[in-house]
Formats: sequence, C-alpha cells, structure tokens
Amino acid sequence: LYSIGANLNSYVYQPTESTIIAESLAKQDRCKTDDPGNPEVDFILEPLESDPTRNHTIYTSRLSITSGATRTDSVAGAFGSGVCSPLRAKVVSGGQTGQFDGPALSFFSVDAPNVEILTVKRAEFGDTSDLVVRVRERDGLATSTLLRSHFAVESAFDCTLLEEPIAPIASSPVALAMAPYQTKTIRLRLGNGPAFAGDSIGAYDPGTGTWFVRNTNTPGNADVTAVYGAPNRAPITGDWNGDGVDTIGIYDRAAGVFFLKNTIEGGDADLVYFFGPPGANWVPIAGDWNGDGLDTIGLYDPASATFFLRNAHGPGPADVTFIYGAPNAQPLGGDWNGDGVDTIGIYDPAVATFFLKNTNGPGNADVVFVYGTGSGTARAGDWNGDGVDTVALYGAGSAVYFLRDENSPGPASTTVIFGPPNLVPLGGNWDGE
Repeated sequence: LYSIGANLNSYVYQPTESTIIAESLAKQDRCKTDDPGNPEVDFILEPLESDPTRNHTIYTSRLSITSGATRTDSVAGAFGSGVCSPLRAKVVSGGQTGQFDGPALSFFSVDAPNVEILTVKRAEFGDTSDLVVRVRERDGLATSTLLRSHFAVESAFDCTLLEEPIAPIASSPVALAMAPYQTKTIRLRLGNGPAFAGDSIGAYDPGTGTWFVRNTNTPGNADVTAVYGAPNRAPITGDWNGDGVDTIGIYDRAAGVFFLKNTIEGGDADLVYFFGPPGANWVPIAGDWNGDGLDTIGLYDPASATFFLRNAHGPGPADVTFIYGAPNAQPLGGDWNGDGVDTIGIYDPAVATFFLKNTNGPGNADVVFVYGTGSGTARAGDWNGDGVDTVALYGAGSAVYFLRDENSPGPASTTVIFGPPNLVPLGGNWDGE
C-alpha cells in the first residue's frame, strides 16, 4: 500500500506486485513550470508563509517500476535503492588527469537482497575519519549477509545509534547477522587502498612439474617458483581452505585422484581424494560452486559436454551434474556477476566465443561474446579487483596473456608476456592481497 499527501490531490496506490516508487519534491513560485519528464505530475497550490495572498506550487513527480513476474519484492527494492542512491566509487591513480582509467566500483554493497544500506557518512563522535554505515533488513527475515567495500576494511564495530562501539566484527568482508526488520549501525575504518587487488597470472610446466606465479599482471620474473607433483599431470588452482589465497594442485587422470596443496611449495599434498573415472581424458576445474568461501573441484567431460561439480573436498559422487554447450569446448569457472558464487562457462575455439552461465545448470548462456581469434587457451580471473571474474586467452607459442576486464567483445585490457612459451596458463590471487 502506498499513499501520499492529505488533500484533494492525495491518492492511494495499491499494486498487486512489488513496486518501486521514486519521488522528487520541489517548491517553486507560481509561474510557468516544465514537466520534469516523469510519467505523472500532481500540482498542489499552497499559500506562501511570507505572503498568504500569494500562492506557490508544490509538485510531486512519481516514477514506478513494477517487479514483473521474475522480480521478487527484495530484488525490486534493491533495484530501487540502487537507482535512487547508487554507491559507486572510482579509484584514481596518483597524478592522473583526464578521464577515469578504471570502471566504476561498488563503494559498499551487501549480498542479501532483503538487506539495504540506509546511510553512509562520516562518524560524528570519536575519530571522525571513521565511516558509519547503517543497514536494515526489510522483509522480516532473520538473515546473514556480508557487507563489502572495494576498499580495505581495517576494523569494524557493531555500534549504538550514537555510534558508540559495542563489539568488534570480523572484517573483509564484514559479516552481519540481521534480525527481522533490524537496523544495524556499523563503524568502519577503511584503508588507503583497494581491499582486493585481484587475480594475477601464472604458468605450469608439465614436463618438470614446476609452477611459476606472479603477484601482478606485469612482465617480470616469477614471485614464487615451486616444484610440486609428478610431471605431466593436469594443474588446478583454487582457495582450498578459505584463507583468501589461491594455491596449487594436480589431477592424475590415470588414477582419477586429486592432490591439493594449501601452499605454493613442494612437499606432500594437504588433500588427496578420488573423483572421476580413472583413465578418462576429463578436464579438472575449480570454483566456489555453492558460495561457502571454499573452492572445490569439478570435472568436465569434453566428449559429452558434461560438468561434474563437487561442493566439498573428499571422495563421492558429484553434487551437481549437467550438460552444457557444445562438446570439446574449453571449460571455465568464475563469478561472472559478482554474487559470490562461481559458475561455469565454456570457450568454443571454433567460433572464438565465450558462453558464460550465472547458474550451475543446463540452459542458454547468460553472457555470449566473441573474443580472440579462436586460438589460445581460455582462463578466467578477477584481473582488475572489481569482484567480477572475466576472461583471458593465452598464446602458448608467444607466452602472451590477453586479459579482458569486462565480459564483452573488445581488445585486451592488459597484455602481458610471462615465462617461457608453451606452458599451461594459470590465474589466481597468490598473495591474498
């Protein structure tokens, strides 16, 4: 139910579905006014306080966006909040002039659709360099959510409405437990730089079992070099223990066994388990398929275009199995929409096209675009640290990485030569920064 005003121009609007109503209110002297371009405008005459004999106009313009069959109440509300109060930020390089050199980033965001950000402001008490963020649960549901910033969160405190700290909260991201209809006040101290620098490149030499990783997407020597695993195994990388650092692993196709390490160094595996049929030429992939903060493994059968994904470490059947795309494609895993859940995709070299899905299941691709010339090895990573994974291609003969910061056609955002030619390309956040 939505109502406005208390006069003859008042009306009650009772939609049958979730609806966003954005209002703008202004006062003007009684004179010619222009319709501001919204679908409906009501004019109300009132006397001026300083001169009761003269009227002026209050006009209220209303724009409504209905939720539609596939938009829930919370999603509609979140969309409305984003339209009316977008919290967008830019990181500007020192000494930069002219246009911004990077995409818009989310200053603050929450991952639960029924939780909204009400306020972002400077603290008024104590250290005024702190920020205060207020969030509210709007659907009457007990909810756990994560408050994220593109900038590093050095400390976070649950506070009273007067901004007095009550208890510290885990940060980066800030974990919040919301009671139904609860409003929380959070006091934050942000660092000077981005919270997450993103993924960077690496390479694996199957002939020697040697790993080379670089902590920036720039040319140069490897920051870490390690020998791990028997030669001629299939490499795989991921954050196996949820500490924010991607590490290494291998898949022995002949035995159907994964050997995963929680560090980038030689030595015994931290996790060893069977998955998949021995002797099959299946391709290992990794991702956080259920959004629990841990990367787990998966397999792709190129002959049948079938994905087999596991949500936990250890032997057992696949938790999710589905056919997607054309056979003999290159499989990918990544968070294509920034929702915290990794989903699958494929690169079809025959048509030089990526087909990315925002869910782990069959059906049409959510994102389709041509990139490259059909040669090269496809990889994915968050190359610019904006929280969204995007694609890359690696030219083995020239050892060149072509990184793209958007999942769309266009030239490479970053081109890097790294390592000797004819290695297996890698991507990951090797240092957790």
